[in-house]
Amino acid sequence: MNIRTLGSSFLRAFLAERAITFATRVLTDVPMLVILAWDSSIVGIVVAFVVITPISFLLCVGIVLGSDVAYRRGIDMTGLETLRELESDILKEGQWVRRLIRKILKSRKLIFWIGSWFYLDPDYVTLLLRKKEEGYIRTFLYLSLPSVVIGMVVWLGVWWVAVRGFRSAVFVIDWIL
Repeated sequence: MNIRTLGSSFLRAFLAERAITFATRVLTDVPMLVILAWDSSIVGIVVAFVVITPISFLLCVGIVLGSDVAYRRGIDMTGLETLRELESDILKEGQWVRRLIRKILKSRKLIFWIGSWFYLDPDYVTLLLRKKEEGYIRTFLYLSLPSVVIGMVVWLGVWWVAVRGFRSAVFVIDWIL
């Protein structure tokens, strides 16, 4: 794999990641905020969880399936397969870099618990941690679904605090003025 191919692969992966993140925010975070703004009580939290969790799960499944279809057609949409190839192709000179990449890719618990709600999102957690020989059903039930639920619990809490904080700030400003 030459440097030009590597660069274009990582550029495509970066653009795909940005597009996936934008779609995820529009299809999950915006409706979650709308629901919590409409009702920030426990009922609103439950409604947001019940409505948004299936959307998030289906989005995750679609991204994983889309990534697999693209890879079969020769396009590494997420750059993860290129990263796996990189370890053996280009990084032969830098042993410490290879060990670092291997350690990151092998730390499954860290990727799952941190990646499920911070930066990676459930789709990338699934793509990084799945074992292709296990099949889609097992992967989605035992990896994607728990990752989506963890992400939903964390982000529902974050957005709920943000909405409640905004409402409290408006109340204080109205009281002062």
